[in-house]
Amino acid sequence: MPSEAVQQFLEQGQRSGLFSQAAAQESIAPSFPTTSLGTSDRPLTVDDVAARMVEKKVLTPYQAEELRAGRGEECQVAGRYCILDKLGEGGMGTVYKARDAKLDRLVALKVLPADRLHDADAIARFDREAKALARLSHPHIIQAYDSGEDKGRHFLVMEYVEGVTLEQVLRQ
Repeated sequence: MPSEAVQQFLEQGQRSGLFSQAAAQESIAPSFPTTSLGTSDRPLTVDDVAARMVEKKVLTPYQAEELRAGRGEECQVAGRYCILDKLGEGGMGTVYKARDAKLDRLVALKVLPADRLHDADAIARFDREAKALARLSHPHIIQAYDSGEDKGRHFLVMEYVEGVTLEQVLRQ
């Protein structure tokens, strides 16, 4: 029987849509052997379960950390975008690597910072950025796919391009 903390971790992950009940049950199933004397009698901790789920690729390290911190719901945006990792942040938002569940593709998801949610000027600038990007079409400029607001969070969904960041290029 998992501890209360483990149970809460698993319930939050399921509520957040990060994994199924079957994945949760598999993550707490006994593993053999865990010590030189056989199986361990030590109860599973939240860290143990999170590590198993990362190892089995049920969760990313970023998602496991967010769940451990009680922020699992923040890994889902608009019921469609599942945040996988944090790519970077700046004055106008945090950019995440995410999976678009509807179209089954990786995207870059920019979210306006929480401290700017009541700043009408920041929201207007964020919306202008989304509209300006949506008007551009060039092979060397990323495409905007979607934008909106979900539970008070303003977001912009863009094409995800694997590679180095502009910051890394400038440092070289």
